[in-house]
Amino acid sequence: YYPLYDGKPFIATRKDFETPLGTVATDRETLRLLEEQADAAGCSFADRAHRNEHSIELHLIFLQYLWSHPFTLVPLLVGSLEEMFYVEDGDTGRKVDAMASFLRHHFANDPDTLFVISGDLSHVGHKFGDQAPASEMFGDIRTFDREFLNHAAAGSSRELLQMMKRDYDPYRICGFPPLYTALQALYGIKGKMTSYELWDERERESAVTFGSVLFQELPK
Repeated sequence: YYPLYDGKPFIATRKDFETPLGTVATDRETLRLLEEQADAAGCSFADRAHRNEHSIELHLIFLQYLWSHPFTLVPLLVGSLEEMFYVEDGDTGRKVDAMASFLRHHFANDPDTLFVISGDLSHVGHKFGDQAPASEMFGDIRTFDREFLNHAAAGSSRELLQMMKRDYDPYRICGFPPLYTALQALYGIKGKMTSYELWDERERESAVTFGSVLFQELPK
């Protein structure tokens, strides 16, 4: 949490990304257009948060390895959408809708655009504030995560939000904000769950889960 980003659920940067495989340039023209709508879309270009975040860099190196051609990116970090658990059409909800509309307009039907949506699933155990050790919660979080991934694969942003609202994000799923935004932008898309894993940090009685969903082209 940074007070700098109050009321700004999205954080962009114009800076290029450097990895051991080279530099990936940002799409300056798209970022310029986004900046024109930054207030409505709740997007900050004060990019300090990108300094400590790794969810974009982690995937870039794989894309560089897989693709021989150069490409550009529009890097967006997505903060908490907690307000939407209480008021769906409040300030945060309107900004998410505006960002989704921007992404839909510029990219949804572009065959040369790849959406990479990154975030973990559940964070449980002592390290994350739970009284119980993570091992006692494995059954519950697996059930919760599977429901989450099923809604994601169905492309149902509505069901995903309702699920998260039920108990106010009980397992701290940081992948919800970027996934919800993308599903709002890519209305009607369907996917398939391709993996699900649990990392058990036994020495701290904590765990983090993660999985993947492959989305393909939008229906015509």
